[in-house]
Amino acid sequence: MWKQKSWVSVLIVVMSGFLSGCTAHLFSPPARAFNADGPAALGEGKTEIQGQFASGGIVFGSDFYTGNLHLRHGLSDELDITVDSGAVVIETELETGDTEHWPIYSARVGAQWSPKGGAGHIALTGGLGGGYSAGGGFVSPDAGFSVGYNNPYLVPYFSATGFLSLPIAPQAIDVTAGGPADMQTPEFSFGVEGTVGVRGKIPINQSQHLVIMAGVSMTILKDSVETDRFISGFGSLGYQF
Repeated sequence: MWKQKSWVSVLIVVMSGFLSGCTAHLFSPPARAFNADGPAALGEGKTEIQGQFASGGIVFGSDFYTGNLHLRHGLSDELDITVDSGAVVIETELETGDTEHWPIYSARVGAQWSPKGGAGHIALTGGLGGGYSAGGGFVSPDAGFSVGYNNPYLVPYFSATGFLSLPIAPQAIDVTAGGPADMQTPEFSFGVEGTVGVRGKIPINQSQHLVIMAGVSMTILKDSVETDRFISGFGSLGYQF
């Protein structure tokens, strides 16, 4: 029996990268929890690698740790491609006092188009991702936009993304923390996600920079049964060359 919440409810929240209170509803999640890229394109031939980090829990309790490797490459002065690969480790305390850990894996490929006429202040984004958890697999396409104030120093930005999430070979899971079993199976879900963030660059030399980002994301996730809202904080450290 779980202490305060079932690991499944934590798992679905964590897979989406959110900070939230306890929930016992099993959603099929999106492939990306937040947009950690500003609206400006990198430029043709430039590459950026980011390490993205988040942790979360209930009332200052850290119940999960997550890390994501984010690769971005400029195909032209307007178009970037992105690749993400992430893992989540859920740390759940049992009523016996023991601790269990549950790994989750996901990946996504995407693109960002920043038209020259927008001067780096606006971009359109899209991608396709998927992953696997104890509740089965999922595939999740997404599309959205990003706007900000492009400048050489600190770039504030806002992005909004709509997504779908389709389960693959879903597994029925007991989501109760005790008492009669409540078997739930993830079903088709959809939602919107908004991110407010800042992006800063520290020059190493003329062609290389350190990139630091931080922000807050809010996601509304819905299926045929329930609608929930989740909030997360994130940070990333990157290298652009």
